[in-house]
Amino acid sequence: MSDFVIMTDSSCDLPADLAAKMELTVLPLFVYINDKKYSNYLDEREISFASIYAQLRTKCPAKTSAVNMNDFMEPMENLLKAGKDTLYIGFSS
Repeated sequence: MSDFVIMTDSSCDLPADLAAKMELTVLPLFVYINDKKYSNYLDEREISFASIYAQLRTKCPAKTSAVNMNDFMEPMENLLKAGKDTLYIGFSS
Protein backbone atom coordinates (compact mmCIF):
# COMPACT_ATOMS: atom_id res chain seq x y z
CA MET A 1 0.00 0.00 0.00
CA SER A 2 1.27 3.47 -0.82
CA ASP A 3 1.34 6.50 1.47
CA PHE A 4 -1.74 7.79 -0.36
CA VAL A 5 -5.19 6.28 0.11
CA ILE A 6 -8.45 6.89 -1.68
CA MET A 7 -11.53 6.34 0.46
CA THR A 8 -15.05 6.27 -0.92
CA ASP A 9 -18.38 4.67 -0.19
CA SER A 10 -20.28 1.90 -1.93
CA SER A 11 -22.10 4.39 -4.14
CA CYS A 12 -18.88 4.36 -6.22
CA ASP A 13 -20.54 1.42 -8.01
CA LEU A 14 -17.27 -0.36 -8.80
CA PRO A 15 -16.83 -4.12 -9.00
CA ALA A 16 -15.31 -5.43 -5.76
CA ASP A 17 -12.28 -6.89 -7.53
CA LEU A 18 -11.46 -3.55 -9.19
CA ALA A 19 -11.78 -1.65 -5.89
CA ALA A 20 -9.45 -4.21 -4.27
CA LYS A 21 -6.96 -4.00 -7.13
CA MET A 22 -6.92 -0.21 -6.81
CA GLU A 23 -6.52 -0.60 -3.00
CA LEU A 24 -9.52 1.64 -2.33
CA THR A 25 -11.01 1.89 1.14
CA VAL A 26 -14.74 1.51 0.53
CA LEU A 27 -17.26 2.20 3.29
CA PRO A 28 -20.64 0.51 2.88
CA LEU A 29 -23.82 2.53 2.59
CA PHE A 30 -26.95 1.04 4.10
CA VAL A 31 -30.03 -0.39 2.40
CA TYR A 32 -33.25 -0.93 4.35
CA ILE A 33 -35.68 -3.37 2.76
CA ASN A 34 -38.86 -4.31 4.62
CA ASP A 35 -37.34 -2.62 7.69
CA LYS A 36 -34.27 -4.88 7.64
CA LYS A 37 -30.89 -3.12 7.47
CA TYR A 38 -28.17 -4.39 5.13
CA SER A 39 -24.66 -3.02 4.67
CA ASN A 40 -24.12 -2.50 0.96
CA TYR A 41 -20.65 -4.02 0.50
CA LEU A 42 -19.25 -4.20 -3.01
CA ASP A 43 -18.61 -7.94 -2.58
CA GLU A 44 -22.33 -8.45 -1.76
CA ARG A 45 -21.52 -10.22 1.54
CA GLU A 46 -24.77 -9.12 3.25
CA ILE A 47 -27.16 -8.87 0.34
CA SER A 48 -26.69 -9.40 -3.38
CA PHE A 49 -27.48 -6.69 -5.87
CA ALA A 50 -29.81 -9.14 -7.62
CA SER A 51 -31.74 -9.61 -4.37
CA ILE A 52 -32.03 -5.86 -3.83
CA TYR A 53 -33.41 -5.31 -7.33
CA ALA A 54 -35.73 -8.31 -7.11
CA GLN A 55 -37.26 -6.96 -3.90
CA LEU A 56 -37.57 -3.47 -5.35
CA ARG A 57 -39.54 -4.91 -8.28
CA THR A 58 -42.10 -6.22 -5.78
CA LYS A 59 -42.50 -2.64 -4.52
CA CYS A 60 -41.55 -3.55 -0.96
CA PRO A 61 -40.59 -0.61 1.29
CA ALA A 62 -36.97 0.36 0.68
CA LYS A 63 -34.67 3.24 1.54
CA THR A 64 -30.96 3.97 1.77
CA SER A 65 -28.75 5.91 4.12
CA ALA A 66 -25.22 7.22 4.13
CA VAL A 67 -22.37 6.12 6.32
CA ASN A 68 -22.95 7.45 9.82
CA MET A 69 -20.32 9.64 11.46
CA ASN A 70 -18.89 6.91 13.72
CA ASP A 71 -18.58 4.42 10.85
CA PHE A 72 -16.73 7.09 8.87
CA MET A 73 -14.48 8.49 11.58
CA GLU A 74 -12.85 5.26 12.76
CA PRO A 75 -11.39 4.17 9.39
CA MET A 76 -10.46 7.76 8.54
CA GLU A 77 -8.69 8.29 11.86
CA ASN A 78 -6.85 4.96 11.48
CA LEU A 79 -5.55 5.99 8.06
CA LEU A 80 -4.46 9.40 9.30
CA LYS A 81 -2.77 7.93 12.40
CA ALA A 82 -0.89 5.57 10.07
CA GLY A 83 0.45 8.66 8.27
CA LYS A 84 -1.53 8.12 5.09
CA ASP A 85 -2.54 11.07 2.95
CA THR A 86 -6.21 10.42 2.31
CA LEU A 87 -8.58 11.62 -0.37
CA TYR A 88 -12.26 10.97 0.31
CA ILE A 89 -14.58 10.88 -2.70
CA GLY A 90 -18.22 10.71 -1.69
CA PHE A 91 -21.62 11.46 -3.08
CA SER A 92 -24.46 13.44 -1.59
CA SER A 93 -27.95 14.45 -2.51
